[in-house]
Amino acid sequence: MLVTTPEGLILDCNQATLGLFGYTRDELLGMHRSDLVARTDARLAQAVERRDRVGTVRTPLRLRQKSGSEFNGEVASVVGRSTDGAPQVWVVVRDLSDRTRADQADKDLRESNQLLRALSDAAFEAVIMHRDGVIHMANRAAEVYSAVPPGQLVGRQLADFIAPQSKDMALAKVAAGDDQPYDAFALRSDGTTYPVEVQSRTIPVELDGGAVRVVAMRDVTVRRQLEDQLRQAQKLDAIGRLAGGIAHDFNNLLSVVLNATELATLGLAEDHPIRSELDDVIWAAERAADLTRQLLAFGRKTVLRPRIIDAGEVLENMRSMLRRLLTEDIELILALPGDPARLRADPAQLEQVVLNLVVNARDAMPNGGQLRLEVEPLALDEAFARTHVGVKPGDYVKVAITDSGIGMEPETVARIFEPFYTTKGPGHGTGLGLATVFGIVNQSGGTIWVQSEPDVGTTFTIYLPASDEAESGPEAPATAPTIDAKDHRVLVVEDEPRVQRVVVELLRRAGYRVDAATGPVEALALVREQPGVFDLLLTDVIMPDMSGKQLAEQVVAADPTVRVIYMSGHSEEIIATRGVLDPGVHFLPKPIVAAALLELLAEVLAGPGPGDAE
Repeated sequence: MLVTTPEGLILDCNQATLGLFGYTRDELLGMHRSDLVARTDARLAQAVERRDRVGTVRTPLRLRQKSGSEFNGEVASVVGRSTDGAPQVWVVVRDLSDRTRADQADKDLRESNQLLRALSDAAFEAVIMHRDGVIHMANRAAEVYSAVPPGQLVGRQLADFIAPQSKDMALAKVAAGDDQPYDAFALRSDGTTYPVEVQSRTIPVELDGGAVRVVAMRDVTVRRQLEDQLRQAQKLDAIGRLAGGIAHDFNNLLSVVLNATELATLGLAEDHPIRSELDDVIWAAERAADLTRQLLAFGRKTVLRPRIIDAGEVLENMRSMLRRLLTEDIELILALPGDPARLRADPAQLEQVVLNLVVNARDAMPNGGQLRLEVEPLALDEAFARTHVGVKPGDYVKVAITDSGIGMEPETVARIFEPFYTTKGPGHGTGLGLATVFGIVNQSGGTIWVQSEPDVGTTFTIYLPASDEAESGPEAPATAPTIDAKDHRVLVVEDEPRVQRVVVELLRRAGYRVDAATGPVEALALVREQPGVFDLLLTDVIMPDMSGKQLAEQVVAADPTVRVIYMSGHSEEIIATRGVLDPGVHFLPKPIVAAALLELLAEVLAGPGPGDAE
């Protein structure tokens, strides 16, 4: 406390005042009380002095010690008189530094808590702070993950949000203080589970005398889905490669069986006793050839002949045929766009995809239902691509086929595109229909996705890259060319002796003059020894030393008038990206059918040669 004159001169003080300001009694007495006020508050001090003369005043001021240090204080002044009647002012000074520091500490703590909460709520991971399994803090992501309203996780048991299959392991890791990350399943308040990646750490803070642990969880549902998609794609790719290789080798065998049998029937009368047995062999070989073609389609080794088409128009043209495929108790709905949905694809293969899926949908609705076919141009963005393996952002045409049938379990959906996998009984399908669909869609640059629920139905959704090119005109119907076979000489190059023999024999019986070579080296020697003799090169594709395509390039370089036909059960060497047939390339798939071989030879020989002007 200070005693001053009304003008502010210090007359007396107590010991506490001396300690607060750091002066001795002799130093302080005679000073003006404004000397104890910081310069920043000097004007305020003058105003206080004027008010002191009229009564009691309580004012916060910034005060200054002898050392020059400043502190926050409060000055309460009371005007009165001394014992001898002289006017005096009693000034009580209170140090507010401790309270100010406490207030600032409270403010800092509140701001820190707000910042911590904002940071934790901004995190994608669920962050939970617990002591002995009781939740003391949880961020917004934890509430969203757990499907719990805001603020209602605190006080709950951490174990309540661990799925049963992971509870023992997770609680054991918590009890052991294990800081290593691990995978588990978490539990939502609605009882559903989801996969998470978990990491738990002890932090150097005690709460109610116990250690606090922080658990961070990341929902990895999307990552798991992508991993499953990738594994499935890799599995189907491996199966496709195997299927394509088997089909290639099997086609060579079928070529021998089919053509040798056809040759054997040529000299037989219609009523010959062995004729019917040979016809059965031909029929069986043709069915086997159909199976290998489906295997090649699954392995993405079918030769495509794409052009610009309108997917909506393709489905509209199929309407009557689809209606005939379905039973009367199945309602057919076609949802087609008003504008063209253009894409580049082989129209015959697109029709095959739709037919296979429609037949599959029909069989899934034995008691009738609804079948909806939808075509829609749309753009797929980065967000969609991130959750769908193999999809790139861009413009697409969606073709969706939805049935209201029996649906499928997830285990069935996971295997639905595998060749020879079928849910139908014996004798009801080969299990190659959907495998063929998968192969054609992928070879066309698209992707296919399945959504199915038991007793609800199934949707197959296909995304094919859209095109902004104008539609191609329909292919002109082929007219059967007329040529004189004996006027043409053919060079057959085939490294499989039995296949070579039957092909050569077929051509000779048709009247062609034929030379044969077992490989590219022998074929080139024949061409160079007899320049200008050969009209057509009929060559296998995959052979030792060089491919059929490389051989054809050298033969045409030596004699530009030679026409070329490739034959193979494995077309990848002569086709462009994704199995698209190069313009001007003539291709005959194995197993070779005599009628198809002779028809293609006549067509190529009757058409313009490589050096002819069009």
